[in-house]
Amino acid sequence: MLFDGGLLPRLLEAPGPGVLATSVRADLDAETMKVDVSGGRVVALSKRLTHAVGESMGIARLDAELAEEVMAELETFPPLGLTGEYYEEAYRRLADRGRGPFRIVDVADLLVTEIDDRADLERAEALLRARAVA
Repeated sequence: MLFDGGLLPRLLEAPGPGVLATSVRADLDAETMKVDVSGGRVVALSKRLTHAVGESMGIARLDAELAEEVMAELETFPPLGLTGEYYEEAYRRLADRGRGPFRIVDVADLLVTEIDDRADLERAEALLRARAVA
């Protein structure tokens, strides 16, 4: 993961026990972990969403109590056969039960990118070069 130095302060300053760094934008593809919000709270989180406010960037801030709840939720996955799910499924399941509240912080104006493979690394390097020129 490569991210702008302004991201962590933004997450730390946001209110609430759980905050997801989210790039609020409309251009979301099939591989995007999409986030939908209602009343300021995350109500859905999935790659399969057809309506979303943006992309979860995979960086979150959780207070200690909520972090314990997330870990406990993740521990239920293997017995339920949810071994192929993303960790965001725990956030969704907790949000469905009114836990959290998970809120979002818009980071669309910041550099945030995953680096999962060689192509991602090359894209991240290109982004850094472009920033250095600007």
